[in-house]
Amino acid sequence: MSAMTTLVVLVGSSASETLRRIDAANVSGETVGDLPEDPTEASRLLSEVWRRARRHSAVYTLVDVDPLAVVVSAWAERLRGGEDRLELAIGLVADASAPDYYLVDPTLPDPEVHWYTGKLISLAPSRVVLTSLSPSRVLDSLANLPAGRELPDLKVLAEHTRAFVPVPGVQPLTTPSGRSRATGRANPANSHASTTSSTSLYA
Repeated sequence: MSAMTTLVVLVGSSASETLRRIDAANVSGETVGDLPEDPTEASRLLSEVWRRARRHSAVYTLVDVDPLAVVVSAWAERLRGGEDRLELAIGLVADASAPDYYLVDPTLPDPEVHWYTGKLISLAPSRVVLTSLSPSRVLDSLANLPAGRELPDLKVLAEHTRAFVPVPGVQPLTTPSGRSRATGRANPANSHASTTSSTSLYA
């Protein structure tokens, strides 16, 4: 957590466009845009952008790409039965704190949506907010961010991807307030298989 600003990541296909359209005195932003395909270059870019974000002094600083984007992408690719580069991605994660909040578009594709609405939200339920990423909805979410325990550091979060296997087809569970609680779960029986097999769950 930054002592100077509240760091918020926007997760969704419209994140960059939304960040460009937001105009508020207490909100600043850092735009990453498209990441390089090479995981080392992508991780280096993410580290630099998030270092800059932590130096902002606005009340809220928005960033349009998850600092763990390379890890989440590698995790999803492994579940789809593609090239397994998860361990490489985990090893590239910066030694830094996680964002203060995630604003997540719940229409993300499978299996990526399960990481955010399943594992991440289970670690710190108040720190993951499901919302469309229109500028008005983002600003409304910023004005109503709930308090609660913080997310673990990035390296700890990245390590959770090794054993997390979501349940295909399970939809987000919501409380009466509409907050998602879970779409997937770690499956202890399959934890070892998930780190050694490239069999696709999402082909």
